[in-house]
Amino acid sequence: MTNYYNDLTTDPKEELLSHVDENDIEIEGIRREECHNESIKPWHRNSHVYIVNSKGELYITRRSHTKDTSPDLLTVTTAGHIRYQEDPKESAQRELMEELCLEATIHFVKKYKVDYGFEREFIYVYFGKTDNVPKIGNEEVGAIIPMPLDNVVKGIKDGSLKLAPGAQDVIQILISENILRHEMFN
Repeated sequence: MTNYYNDLTTDPKEELLSHVDENDIEIEGIRREECHNESIKPWHRNSHVYIVNSKGELYITRRSHTKDTSPDLLTVTTAGHIRYQEDPKESAQRELMEELCLEATIHFVKKYKVDYGFEREFIYVYFGKTDNVPKIGNEEVGAIIPMPLDNVVKGIKDGSLKLAPGAQDVIQILISENILRHEMFN
């Protein structure tokens, strides 16, 4: 994939993230720029949050042009690295507030071990439902796009909807495991 890494990023390269071993045991803190070193690809943690509203729309976001990875690509509601010694659920809630100014009750769905070529991550997946309206909270988000959940699933299945690496991998697994469906958000 071209343009995965963005040298003109405004993301903090020194941010300390959760470096883990291949079994998801935290080892130490690791700088964000080291997590994005394609030559070593250290295992680290990420949280993905999927939020739907009562109309059955899933909020998809477009990453801003200043993101350090996958700039301008679509992703799930929020996706963000888990900081060193941070609880995954707290990370997910922090990302929701920082990126979308959104509070919502979320529940843990599943954890995936994903090596998608550019990075290696343990991705903690959370689902939530709210009619609170999200708004862009910082420079990490370029747009918020509400899409009917059925259309998201159909678009991923037929290839007409593409997300950033990692998010694409996980959403495809959620669909294949029949987890990404309306009743999972109640």
